[in-house]
Amino acid sequence: MTNVAVVLVGVLSLVNFTLTFAVIRQVRRYGELLASRGAGRGQPAWHIQAGSPVPEFTAATVSGGRVSLSDLTGARSLVAFFAVGCPPCRAQLPEFTPYARSFPGGAAQVLAVVIEPTGRREEKADDYLRELAGVATVVVEPLGGPAAQAFSVSGQPTIYLLDERGRVETSGMAVRQVAAAASA
Repeated sequence: MTNVAVVLVGVLSLVNFTLTFAVIRQVRRYGELLASRGAGRGQPAWHIQAGSPVPEFTAATVSGGRVSLSDLTGARSLVAFFAVGCPPCRAQLPEFTPYARSFPGGAAQVLAVVIEPTGRREEKADDYLRELAGVATVVVEPLGGPAAQAFSVSGQPTIYLLDERGRVETSGMAVRQVAAAASA
């Protein structure tokens, strides 16, 4: 009986070692992939890099209008992407709304894009819309929507500060990050 227990513990230890080794190898490969896409140089891999222009786009607003990059040029603009069901997005919203409210130019210079899995305004997005009302021009779209595509967004939250020509001044995943860079 003791020999069977020793063999069983040995086999389980070997399986545990093998699985741990496989996980470590995958984490290293993921790190290399992120490094090759630009992460680790101050900005996540899914952000348009500072100094780069944002391609023109047009998106439908929840108020029935349209917004495009040309609407955001002429003055500094703040653009944020939040996703329904995203805990980090939910955590950034209480910091974003006062920052957006105090942003020069008001709601006309602030664009908030709520990524909704179906791309339609649903009940799930309503919490975001209530908080963003009056502080930003709001768009609800799927991840592959026109604004998300123009800004190369594949992760949320993503926040951009654009210069008056529509070029990225800075970007980040936290309001504090972008606000600190904006005031520097």
